[in-house]
Amino acid sequence: MQMKKDFEHYYILLRRKIIRPIMNNKKLSVFIARHCLKTHMKMFYENWLGKRLNLSHPQDMNHQLMKLSLEAYKDPIQHKLRVQCADKYRVREYVASKGREDILIPSYGVFDNFDEIDFDKLPNQFVIQSNFGCGHIWICKDKQSADIKKWREQFNEWMAIEDFGLSSSEWQYSEMPHKLVITKYLDSLGAISVNDYKFHCMHGNVYGCFAAYDRQVGVDHGVQFDHYDIDWKLTDGIRPGWHSKRREIPKPQCYKQMLEIAKILSKDFPYCRVDLYEAEGKVLFGELTFTPQGNVMSYYTDEMLRDMLMFYNETL
Repeated sequence: MQMKKDFEHYYILLRRKIIRPIMNNKKLSVFIARHCLKTHMKMFYENWLGKRLNLSHPQDMNHQLMKLSLEAYKDPIQHKLRVQCADKYRVREYVASKGREDILIPSYGVFDNFDEIDFDKLPNQFVIQSNFGCGHIWICKDKQSADIKKWREQFNEWMAIEDFGLSSSEWQYSEMPHKLVITKYLDSLGAISVNDYKFHCMHGNVYGCFAAYDRQVGVDHGVQFDHYDIDWKLTDGIRPGWHSKRREIPKPQCYKQMLEIAKILSKDFPYCRVDLYEAEGKVLFGELTFTPQGNVMSYYTDEMLRDMLMFYNETL
């Protein structure tokens, strides 16, 4: 018992004195990821959650996701497919190849940089986002009053980011050319909500839905999270701090169709999160995600993460 306590004490010191400073140094972190991805994954996981990562014998779904990410990096077919489908522009081709072009949000084009965009040709409302980033998005509700100069500076800053994803062990985002994708604004499509319905899928089987609701776009970017099982029953899988204003949201009208689409789009992957929306009785595609929160889903309880791993193993 004393030996275990001593080991844990020295491990905490190791994380605080060595791992954390390295992970906080982006250049050094990226260097390690490029030369030894496995080591970087362990350090990233341990720095974020304060726990050791077990890649040989995963103890929960976060461990398993890290293992799958490393395996996909080494597998030529999964590597290529993951890079394509993590790309918010090129994934559209993948969705169309699965016979579901009907769920794609109408696009106004893809551009290499902000200066290529002709705003005179855009409608009054639209959405611009990078194809590789997380949170690199402008939801324009009124073009006439928009501060385009401010957004030009912001997108130029985002587009200049090198090796995005490597510092968080999400290698797929560092291997795609940077683009700007412009699509139709959801409210103009008659969306009944701005809820995100994010389906965790393992080998083409749906585990449940991670729902993001009451989203506030602005300075604080507030959002509430919850998890529903496949029968749309609210679970206790989300840590309370992630839904301080919790409320039960109604099941989507197209829920059955969403499940079918999630199965179709995830079938080629051992794990994939399929993000969908709903508008006027129709399902709309959001994105495919392979490394949710960098494979350190801290919003889930330990029990939920272990249950997800059990489900994953049952689908093998």
